Parts: sequence; structure tokens; C-alpha cells
Amino acid sequence: MRRFEDKPCPTCGALPGHQHKPHPLGAVEQQQVAAQAEIVKIKRDLTELELTLRNLRVELVGMQARSENFAAVAATHNREIDWLRPMEASTRASYRKVLQRLEDADRIIDISARRLDFLARRQAIEAIKVGRQRAEGLSIGIDGPTGHRFAQTVQRVLEAWQYPGLEAVTWEQPLYDFAVNGTPRGHNGKGVKAIFHSAFVVAVLIYCRENKLPHPGFVVLDSPLVTYRKPILYKRYGELDADEAVVAQTGLDLKFYEHLASLSDLGQFFVVENNDPPAAISGRARIETFSGKNGSGRQGLFPPQQ
Repeated sequence: MRRFEDKPCPTCGALPGHQHKPHPLGAVEQQQVAAQAEIVKIKRDLTELELTLRNLRVELVGMQARSENFAAVAATHNREIDWLRPMEASTRASYRKVLQRLEDADRIIDISARRLDFLARRQAIEAIKVGRQRAEGLSIGIDGPTGHRFAQTVQRVLEAWQYPGLEAVTWEQPLYDFAVNGTPRGHNGKGVKAIFHSAFVVAVLIYCRENKLPHPGFVVLDSPLVTYRKPILYKRYGELDADEAVVAQTGLDLKFYEHLASLSDLGQFFVVENNDPPAAISGRARIETFSGKNGSGRQGLFPPQQ
């Protein structure tokens, strides 16, 4: 029985650590019976295992067949996907174009609606009859003394610009405008009228600041020095008139910019001009050069529409 000390007892089934009582030799027959029973059990288990293995092999064959079938189906779907992919990309691109067109159409419709609304407002405003009648106790426009003071402000501006031949700036009350040396502002050449208009706008800023009147604080001057144009480059303005030619021979353009720079504490000035500014003012102003639609660099005041 010594050879079974490291295994469960074949007679009683006790584990090695629990075998504290040896069995007598007379129990050999019991051991044989137990061994025969164990043999029968093992054979039965082998039979069941063989059946299980056979079933598993059959199931494995079925699973392999299904796997191959699924692989073939997946390969078919992949080929179909590869075939449809260009069509999907083309359809997606077409959809995006249609969506962009729809957005553009909505934007155009919105702009059109706004345009119609503005036109309706404009027509309503144009339909209003504005007379020059004076209601009792109501004064329309500015009075003569105020116009005179404003004309003196305009004269100070023109003197600062060293306008040639300047004698007096007077206020024309019936026209609500000023005259220079007795000539109404509108009776001058294009370039001179542009200078006078700019002087008028700058004088409004100065007058408002000096009299503590409201003002937005900035001034925009569009082509104020057109009189310094070169007719060969700016044909749409024509040749210089006589009064324009006189101004073009002076340094008014430099004095113009110097005077605006001296008024920086009163407001901000934006000058839109086709002619290059004098080199002497490059350090006193921020200069932006617009290259135009076909040029390089900044094309204009507003960025191009994408």
C-alpha cells in the first residue's frame, strides 16, 4: 500500500493527507471491485467525450462553412462599396453645390426683400413735401450770425491750407452756403469745389468742438485733392480749369495734410485719394495703398467677397 501514499486511497477515496489508517490485506478484493467500477466509469466518460468531440468536429465544420460564406458575402459587399464610392463622392459634391446654391438663393431673396423695403421707404420719403414755411416760433436752418461765425471757421481752414488769393469767406444766407472772394462755392471747377467741400466738412468738426456741439468725432474726405490730378491719367475729370491750374501750382496739398495732422486731438480723419500724398507727411499719417482688383496686396477698403 506504500505506492498509493501520494494518491487518493483506491479503497475509501481518502486524500493523501487524510490517510492515517492503513487498510489490511484482506481489503484487496474491495480494491479490485473499486478499480473495476472506476474502469467502467472511465470507459463511460470516454464514450461521452468521444461523442462530444464528434459533435464539436461537426459544429466546427459547420462554423468553417458559415465563416467562408460570410467572407464571400463580405467580399461581395466590399466590391460593391468600392464600386459605389466614386458615385457617393460625386453625389456628395453635387449635394454640397446644391446646398451652396440654396444658401445663395436665400441670401439673394433676403437682399431683394430688403431692397424692396428700402425702395418703399425711399418712395415714402420722396413723397413728403418739404416746404420752406416757418411755423410760429420755429426757425428753419441757421441764422445769419451763426452762418457768419461758421464762414469765419471755413476761412481759418483755407488760410491754414494756404489757399491762393484768399481774401474773404462770407455766408450766403439765402443759399445756406458760403462764398469765397464773393464767388459762391458751386461756381468753381471740380478740383476747387472738392477743396471747398473738404474745408466745409473740416470746419464743421472744428466749429462743433469749439462750441461744445455734438459730432461723431471722425471725418471722411473722398478725393479732396483731385485738382492735383494729371489729366492724362484721370481723363474722366477732363482738363484742369483755370482756378484748378492756379491751385495745382501751390503747395496746398502739403499744407492740407499738415493741418489735418495738427487737428488730431479734435477727431480722426480718413482721406481717400488717388494721388500719392506728399512724402513729407509719411511719418505723421498711416498710409494704406490699395492695389485694385488685379493687383497684389490689399485690393481695397473692404475685403473681396469670397
